[in-house]
Amino acid sequence: MKEFKELAVQLAQYCGGNPLALKVLGSSLYVSDEDPRTINYMIGIWRSRMNSLNSLKGNIHFKIQGVLRKSFDSLPHPSERELLLHIACFCVGEYMRHVERILEDELYANSGILTLINRCFLTVLPTGRLMMHQLLQEMGRNKRRWF
Repeated sequence: MKEFKELAVQLAQYCGGNPLALKVLGSSLYVSDEDPRTINYMIGIWRSRMNSLNSLKGNIHFKIQGVLRKSFDSLPHPSERELLLHIACFCVGEYMRHVERILEDELYANSGILTLINRCFLTVLPTGRLMMHQLLQEMGRNKRRWF
């Protein structure tokens, strides 16, 4: 959509070509082109996200960490943020079904894991094991220390 072209170029430049940052940030900005009211609203969201990213100073590593943190902070529910932290610290490489059984009652893992997959925080191997990029895992472990 041409309305998003300028903003998309700015966001891609901001990520410095890092595929993980592009993937995570892009997944948090998805817009369906079916409803024109949604498109106008989402252009505002994209501009707001770009402004918040531009407020970060520093080298590209710091900027990528900023993208990952802002994407983490944009998760819709606190339980999804907490679930991501649990998985980053304890569950990478574990079977998804096992993690769902353990964390469902407290963190609504069945729906939360789906959200984390859709937002590109997690992937599921063909074997059914949960995987997370090392930068995301590092961010999650560092964030866990803050609590």
